[in-house]
Amino acid sequence: MSGNKIKLIMYYIKYGLSFFIGWFFIVPLSGLIPKKKNQILFIGTNEGLFIDNVKYLFIYLYNLKHEGKEFYFLTENKKVFNELKEKNLPVVLYPSLSGIYVLLRTSVLIVDTYWWYTNLKYYFLFYILKVNQVLHDTL
Repeated sequence: MSGNKIKLIMYYIKYGLSFFIGWFFIVPLSGLIPKKKNQILFIGTNEGLFIDNVKYLFIYLYNLKHEGKEFYFLTENKKVFNELKEKNLPVVLYPSLSGIYVLLRTSVLIVDTYWWYTNLKYYFLFYILKVNQVLHDTL
């Protein structure tokens, strides 16, 4: 087998396992774990890259120091994780125990291009909402 075929097989195994674990273990478990109403989780596109609308909204809201709100950025990218950790930003790596815990406890999820099917409030940032509306009207 060529190297490309092996990479493709490993890709499908990785995402097949992620799908299986997510839908058959994490989703049912999420219904049992109480949500933190003040916790907001951001996830960027392409395995959690820190780019585009999610990046700027996360930085803006984090810098507001909105009292009572907890902000986290979830990423699968170790380079992004290390860069945000160096800047003392609240970031969690997925998959990890802390990443899964934060994901399970989050009541508001802000994503850029993914579709989500959960019991969370979620916002797609194809078109940005007014920050006041996000902070006050919908939370």
